Amino acid sequence: MGAKTFINNSSYSLSVMLTVRQGDQPGHVFSVNSFSIGPNGTLAVQYSGDNNPYLDGISVNAVGNGNIITSQNSVNTRGSAVDNALNTNDTVSFTIQNTSILIGYSNS
Repeated sequence: MGAKTFINNSSYSLSVMLTVRQGDQPGHVFSVNSFSIGPNGTLAVQYSGDNNPYLDGISVNAVGNGNIITSQNSVNTRGSAVDNALNTNDTVSFTIQNTSILIGYSNS
């Protein structure tokens, strides 16, 4: 099952878009799921079933105080650092530093 916990460590509301991979090879999109997470919030998200549990990308946007801040990670190669970060961890955290969104990956 494709599921993760998302943690917003910022004072911004975030819009998150997940690109779910069809099968195990990068570049084949099964679906795109979007959700919002409030400031300093935590949200458990199931983005797919057992047949397509892998992510091919994540994009996050923060809007506030007249600023728009974006960040994204995309998988180009199976087994790459981004692929492993997205698909071997169950928790994704977001922190805003200056004008950048830092995306962290960990296992709880």
